Amino acid sequence: MKYAIYGISCCGKDTFINKLLESGKFEGYEHPKGSESLNTIALDSFGKIFKELSASNKDDVRAEYAQKLMQKENIFADGHYCFPKDGKYDTVFTKNDAECYDTFFYLKAKPEDVKSRIANSAKNQKFANLSASDIDAWQKKEIGELRDICFKIKKDFIVLDSDFESTIAFLETYTTNSTTRN
Repeated sequence: MKYAIYGISCCGKDTFINKLLESGKFEGYEHPKGSESLNTIALDSFGKIFKELSASNKDDVRAEYAQKLMQKENIFADGHYCFPKDGKYDTVFTKNDAECYDTFFYLKAKPEDVKSRIANSAKNQKFANLSASDIDAWQKKEIGELRDICFKIKKDFIVLDSDFESTIAFLETYTTNSTTRN
């Protein structure tokens, strides 16, 4: 099964997936690193890192990455739906993303925690000017739009909180039941 863990920057997706896999309850699952993979594909195809590509080339790289994920069996992949940009949002979610995963989870974090993590992340300084209210609005936009998309494509969409212990128990039950449904 292919599970996507979506969420805004610095909400804890990578840490969360790593804890899931380290728990020993998800034997045979892997965590493909989205950013690393996009950069590798971009360098191989265009000789540049992903963020330096044109919008069109980024779309090509995202499509190739989704195709590679579709070849895998059991994954927990992290993903982004959109990014705030100039008072609006730049949506990066694609049709390929929608087709790639069996279930979409959304890791919701406390806006104050995300703001603190952004402040300590060199990679995410472009979001340092966001207030806790801006971060909350970003999460609400992503949750609302991803929920609507998943409803239309008949895929589960589940919002998770960052309480690891209860969430891992839920995911263990969910993934066991979803594999027996299919």
